[in-house]
Amino acid sequence: MAAVPGHWEPLFSTQVQSEMKEYIHRLIADGEVTDPETLRIDQFCGRLTHPTSYRVSVFVPDGVPHGSA
Repeated sequence: MAAVPGHWEPLFSTQVQSEMKEYIHRLIADGEVTDPETLRIDQFCGRLTHPTSYRVSVFVPDGVPHGSA
């Protein structure tokens, strides 16, 4: 399959893993995301002064209006 040009659009960010999981389940249950492969989860590892955080993004193909993914 050829790569589709596009970009990752951040949707949600949290420092609580359970909130991130709940958000993803809600996206899928509400039908806002029909293909889980279009989701990306970034985990930013914490250090002494910065806690671990999570960011959920969705892939938006080029040509799709903002917020339509």
